[in-house]
Amino acid sequence: MNAVGNPYIAAAARQSVQFIDNARAELAPGGWNGRLEFPGIYCVQFDKPDQAASVTTSLLADGTIALARVE
Repeated sequence: MNAVGNPYIAAAARQSVQFIDNARAELAPGGWNGRLEFPGIYCVQFDKPDQAASVTTSLLADGTIALARVE
């Protein structure tokens, strides 16, 4: 998986993506297990991770709302 715009998103094949404010990760086919987590904390499991092409994360409203978009 290659990070776009933030070099701190890095995950090997079939691993979780870490939530980082204002980051986007391009996903290799079959390279993501569907888990999105805050550092050290399990957050959410997305359905059909093999179909995902990218994950975009952001914090809104002074950090009170976490947005995650999977395409």
